[in-house]
Amino acid sequence: MESNFDSKAEEYFSWWVQELFDNGFIKEFKFQPEPFKLSDQTMIEYYEPYKKKEGGKWIPEEIISGHIYTTDAYIEWENKAVNFLAILLEAPCRKKKNRSFTHLLFQHDQENNTRYSFIEIKPAFDANNMTRLAKINIKWVWQKYGFFVNIVTVEKLFEKTFTPEKYLTTDKTDKPRKIKYKNIITLKQFIKNHEECMNF
Repeated sequence: MESNFDSKAEEYFSWWVQELFDNGFIKEFKFQPEPFKLSDQTMIEYYEPYKKKEGGKWIPEEIISGHIYTTDAYIEWENKAVNFLAILLEAPCRKKKNRSFTHLLFQHDQENNTRYSFIEIKPAFDANNMTRLAKINIKWVWQKYGFFVNIVTVEKLFEKTFTPEKYLTTDKTDKPRKIKYKNIITLKQFIKNHEECMNF
């Protein structure tokens, strides 16, 4: 598991992913996957005369920089995770009332038979309003590439699914962590509660 995360939320999410991978629900995952190119760099040239002799030269100048967007994570799901931890974006039963514990949406690449999700991780309290910027990038990705990006708040995800074992204790002292949300269950308990939804 990678250790260079931009935030604690990303690290905690990685624990959730790793636990699912270790238990056969995730086929492949990657943090900071290949970026999406959303716009090209715009260059112009201006003419600059020489100071001490006749003539001059054309100098290129960037007037608009290119723009890329990198999601926080990419997940490829095993079949048994379908309708259990993730549900198809185009599924007719995708309404929230029919997925009380399912949080992530995935897309299905029919040609390669892969079920995948892109993830953007945001804190519960976004002091710098970065979620707004992420939502704009996500709209561009959808329009240009047709990929949907899930925005995930880690504590909400844990409460809706399961809490990774590593999160139950503090990072430094290994003492029981004070957790604000109420639905604190392990992956084992989560599987037992919802095993009728699993695809074996």
